[in-house]
Amino acid sequence: ECDDANADNTDDCTELCLQPTCGDGYTWAGNEECDDAGESAACDADCTAAACGDGLVNAAAGEACDDGNDVNEDACTAACQAAACGDGFVQAGEECDDANMADGDGCSASCTSELNAQCMQPYNSFNLALRHVNNANGPVGCDSAANNDWLGAGWYRFTGGAGAKMPESPPATYRCGTHATGWLNGAHPAVNEGVAARTVCFHWNGNQCYWSAPIQVVNCDGFYLYSLPVPPACSLRYCGEG
Repeated sequence: ECDDANADNTDDCTELCLQPTCGDGYTWAGNEECDDAGESAACDADCTAAACGDGLVNAAAGEACDDGNDVNEDACTAACQAAACGDGFVQAGEECDDANMADGDGCSASCTSELNAQCMQPYNSFNLALRHVNNANGPVGCDSAANNDWLGAGWYRFTGGAGAKMPESPPATYRCGTHATGWLNGAHPAVNEGVAARTVCFHWNGNQCYWSAPIQVVNCDGFYLYSLPVPPACSLRYCGEG
C-alpha cells in the first residue's frame, strides 16, 4: 500500500508497508491520540484517549454508560455509571437518595421519604389563639411553668388557634400573649433531615435574639414537631403562625 523507506510505525506508512488505520496498534502521529489495537481502559475504540464524559462507552474502563456530560442527576452519573437508587444523587422519580439502601433513616431503600419515628410518638399541642403572632392582647403568659397550653419541656405541635408552625422571622414584642416572642432562627427541616437541631430566639428590647434556646424540630410531612426546653427567662413564650 505504501513504502516510505523506514520502519517508523507512527508516520503515514507502517513498517509492513500498510496505510495506518485506527486499531492497528500503532499511534498515528497527528491523527490518533492512542491506538491499543482495540478498546482499552486508556484508549477508546476510535483511537481517542478514554475519559468518562467523552460520549463513548468504554467497557474496558468500567463505564456502564457515557452521555457526554458530568451531570449526576440524569440517567448516567458523572462517574459513567447508570443512575440507581442508593447512589447518593436524587434522580427523576426519586424523593430522596441518601447513598444507602437502609430503611428507617428518613429515606427508604426505594428512595422515598420516610416519616421519622418521632412523628409516631405522643406529643403535646399548642392550640390556643393567645399563642398566635397576631395576638396583641393579654393576658401575658410565660412558658416557664404550667400555664395554659404549656405543660413543661417536651415535644409540641402547633395546631388550631395557635397556628401551624413557629415563625421563621421575629414577631413584634408583646405578641403571642407574652413580652419576649419566641421564633425559629433558621429554616424548618425537610422530611428526610429527620430530627434536626435548631435555635429559638426571643425578641426583646430591640434585640431579635436577646435570649436563645437550642431546640429540635422534625418535619412530619404535613406538620412539625418541636422539642422545646423551658425558656431561659420570663415572660418568654414560643409563638405560632399560619
